[in-house]
Amino acid sequence: MSQSAPIDVLLAVRPAAGGIRQHVLQLLEYGDARRFSLSIAAPSEFLQSLPRDLPLADGIPLEIRARLAPLADLRAAARLAGLLRRRSPAIVHAHGLRAALIAALARRLHAFPLIVTAHNLIDSGAATRIGLAVIGSAADRILAVSDPIAEGLRAHGVSGQKISVVPNGVDLARYAAPFPQARAAFGIPPDVFVVAAVARLSPEKGIDVLLEAALQAPELQFVIAGDGPQRAELEAKAPANVRLLGRVEDVRAVLFAANAVAVPSRLEGQGIVALEALAARRPVVASRIGGLAAMLSDSETALLVPSEDPAALAAALRRLAAEPELRTSLASMGYNLVRERYDVRAQTAAVEQIYTKFAPSSPGKREDAPRPPQGSRP
Repeated sequence: MSQSAPIDVLLAVRPAAGGIRQHVLQLLEYGDARRFSLSIAAPSEFLQSLPRDLPLADGIPLEIRARLAPLADLRAAARLAGLLRRRSPAIVHAHGLRAALIAALARRLHAFPLIVTAHNLIDSGAATRIGLAVIGSAADRILAVSDPIAEGLRAHGVSGQKISVVPNGVDLARYAAPFPQARAAFGIPPDVFVVAAVARLSPEKGIDVLLEAALQAPELQFVIAGDGPQRAELEAKAPANVRLLGRVEDVRAVLFAANAVAVPSRLEGQGIVALEALAARRPVVASRIGGLAAMLSDSETALLVPSEDPAALAAALRRLAAEPELRTSLASMGYNLVRERYDVRAQTAAVEQIYTKFAPSSPGKREDAPRPPQGSRP
């Protein structure tokens, strides 16, 4: 018997870095290419930034703005609808609420199965409420990367029957062998206690809070990897025991160079950096907020501190420096947490199971029985 053709999936992506970008790359890298053929519709800049060795069927420019822009959004939706008429993918999978809104509007012009992944915490603004009403009506399934995001969706009126929690994961195999020259690569002496942070340099990540904590813990050294709109401001404020490295291509080197990792976010849908640190067997100090608080247990898999409290953050980091047994315990239990609950292959398989559930059983099914814009399930 001949093997059936792969299910054609179009990933619609807004301008994205961080968790959304990593999630999309993981779907491509760890997905089953025998069963699923993935293309991406995204802004040109995003497409140009993708690694060239990805198993990507196609990359189609689709200029989705980072923020609400009614006329531009309608143009993008019309372009996406036209693209879908020509290509007829089995599934559209939109990442982030901006791309989801474009896809939901396009679905009013051309029927197709729509899956959405919500990566960030849901704010309470009027634009978000209106957008979620449109998205919630159009989507067949909405995947939330954490329980707090799922709770936010339900609080905004999205049917709980449409929501599934599928968290991001990491590949433990990529962290099996430490980088023996990691400290030397960054010019870090072997005998100092180093705290690492990996983040986009923007207000929600709380790196300014970490700089204040560094002032209160001058005996510790801090290295911060990442770039973003706050970089110049943070560089000007950084005390002598802090180094801002800029963008680092492989953050594993930064994690392995550190004794502990800080995640001082003000907002966090899940917190992939915390998972990466635990995969590298590094103890984590994180803000007790959002997806971080839902994912981590205080004094078991991490030390949790109040958000925007540099004194508490400094105290927790100093405690780790002074208590090697605590560092070992947190690193071990954190690693086990990742192994048991946040394996990237299991998360990718969960997404693919949803693709299979909602894809038409044959290429002609959607044309023979197009589903209405409100999104009834097959």
